[in-house]
Amino acid sequence: MDEEILSDDEQRSSAEEASNGDEDRDTDVSDAAMLAMTSSSQQVHEQLNAVAAKHQARGDEAAQYKEWEVAVREYTTALRYAVGPQEECALLSKRSEALCKLCRHIRSIPARTSERRALYGQDPTQMAQLALKDAEKGTQLQPTNALLYARQVNW
Repeated sequence: MDEEILSDDEQRSSAEEASNGDEDRDTDVSDAAMLAMTSSSQQVHEQLNAVAAKHQARGDEAAQYKEWEVAVREYTTALRYAVGPQEECALLSKRSEALCKLCRHIRSIPARTSERRALYGQDPTQMAQLALKDAEKGTQLQPTNALLYARQVNW
């Protein structure tokens, strides 16, 4: 019977030693998992920035050729992938400008032309309001950005 008790005690002590070793392994695993998550989150940020930059470049190119609808669409897509507040602020500023210029372009079309060929799309007043909202949101992200304050005044 004493042998059985000793064997039970031995089993308990060996189980405790094993559990201490498991805790060390768990700590090692969790540290490795955290490191992997950190590196994977950095990779995700880099990939998101790359996608945002690609759409921003497309929007910039469209704006250069005065294709305002395409520019707005590309800047909107880039905003979905923007990671930091600086990137988001820059994209909001560019989309605000593109919306305003699209609004001005539609308002500059003579009534004769729109009667012959109907203009479909958003109301220019709505676009101006969206441009203003983008500028206001950008100033909330970067209160020191003077360009966004100027855009709010001009729209």
